[in-house]
Amino acid sequence: MTIKVQANHKYIDEIQSVAQIFFPHARFGSDDTPGYTISSFFDNGKVHAAIFNESMGARFAENSGADVVHLLNSGEHTPPLRVSPLGEHSLDLSSSPSFLNEKRMAMLAMYRLLQRVIGAYTPWGALTGVRPTKMVREWIGAGQPDEEILQNLQNILHVHESRARLAVAVAHAENRLATRINSAAPSYLSPPEHTHTINNAIPAQPLGLYISIPFCPSRCIYCSFNTSSGSWNEQAQTQYVHALISECKSLAAGLEETGQQISSIYIGGGTPTALTDTLLETLLSTVQEMAVPGEYTVEAGRPDTITRANLQIMRKYNVNRISINPQTLNDKTLKTIGRNHTTKDFLRAFEEAREEGFTSINTDIIAGLPGEGPKDMHRTMETLANLSPENITIHTLAVKRASKLNQHRTDIAIPPLNGLARAENRERINVFSATGETDLKVNCYKTSAENRKHSITGLAPDTARESLHPAYALPDPKSIESQLKIAHDACTAMGLIPYYLYRQKNMAALFENTGYSLPGHECLYNIGMMSEVQTVLGIGAGAVSKYVEGTKITRKFNVKNPEIYIQRI
Repeated sequence: MTIKVQANHKYIDEIQSVAQIFFPHARFGSDDTPGYTISSFFDNGKVHAAIFNESMGARFAENSGADVVHLLNSGEHTPPLRVSPLGEHSLDLSSSPSFLNEKRMAMLAMYRLLQRVIGAYTPWGALTGVRPTKMVREWIGAGQPDEEILQNLQNILHVHESRARLAVAVAHAENRLATRINSAAPSYLSPPEHTHTINNAIPAQPLGLYISIPFCPSRCIYCSFNTSSGSWNEQAQTQYVHALISECKSLAAGLEETGQQISSIYIGGGTPTALTDTLLETLLSTVQEMAVPGEYTVEAGRPDTITRANLQIMRKYNVNRISINPQTLNDKTLKTIGRNHTTKDFLRAFEEAREEGFTSINTDIIAGLPGEGPKDMHRTMETLANLSPENITIHTLAVKRASKLNQHRTDIAIPPLNGLARAENRERINVFSATGETDLKVNCYKTSAENRKHSITGLAPDTARESLHPAYALPDPKSIESQLKIAHDACTAMGLIPYYLYRQKNMAALFENTGYSLPGHECLYNIGMMSEVQTVLGIGAGAVSKYVEGTKITRKFNVKNPEIYIQRI
């Protein structure tokens, strides 16, 4: 199915992001595949949103009896089409809240239209961005009280109460932690023996550093990250590490010139501990020559790659924070998703990390894995509670387009809605918005609300599950929501508080990823990156550098392919 987006303004990408909530697996473009056209345009002090069955356009363009006229294209020479929409919605810009600009109003109009006509379970309402706390932090900075922010999120932007409260809590935590970015070290760490300063210069704002290791022992079914598995032997990994070291030395020379310090390092991937002990030590020794940060994280990741030997190497080179990521403690699920370890492997790795002196350990868990439900999450969190990790990150499964999981899914064909357009017996529904009266009109059959939505999306209520592979059947939104609540409650009971939050495209049930931490053990690298309060430099294949200058954000992307990266270095 194809969705065409037409507008007379510059916010087409934002309108498409709203449409993706309701058509998560649709293609956006102009091919001949059956689908819909969504229209967004400003006119006479209002923003208008409408949805049309694509095949209706040509027929109704010549039908002088059609009851609605819309300009579907911003092209200067495009004539208005006389077309009857499946639904339309308008918002008066003069009555919009002060915190909603034109872009947000256009997105809100489209969201309200599609929610009424198509319908979707949207815990974050009309918020589509990666960082929903960014707007909340702006409101806090403008002096808005928490209760007013909660009302705006729920009543204007349609965010569910639980998500609104989570956003406010995390925004306050981000603000507190942002002030610690300039500190030499988090409070739970012993101060380093020396601080990385150059020529006694006055230190500039410290930097974060990300180092990419794109190797894994296997590829998980949901993974589309820049990782190589299987075909990379030790010789190829050696070439990559040597290229990485060259880039590290080049960066060190640049820091020498500017006098900047590195306050946090995050070596991620991939699975850095998939490197041989020799290569890992070679890399870490080079990094130590460049910086001795207060916070130094290695994403050990896969428990089956963690050994006493590489734990000892990491301790030797002052790594003071690691991630050991089981994703779930259900062995059947681990096998399904392509992990080569068991629950027993995770427990062994965690115990050995403690014995080797690691006092800040993060574990990643994923809600919404194929075949899992609330009971599975409860068992996982119960086991983690007995281990008392300092950090737990609760992810929601994101079904990436290039993943094996997505390849085993299919979109059920959505038929043209000609019958809907021709229906003589329509009902017209008028509603009011939280910002004043609107012109929402929805044309549809007089059927039950449930069947009405499915008649528009083309999915019968009992065929909504999209997975072809039985083992890859995904939980429904309510199950995922229950899993996330179980995880949240368990973290709270352990004394962990939410401190950073972000969302991803194609995330199951449109939820979020949330990092929880004991006070004083938060990952400042994550805050610097997610909250955009610090420049973060990226080294290695697929790494991204993010330069922060006031409100200006500039990104620089390294080439993704490791082989090309090696050649270029």
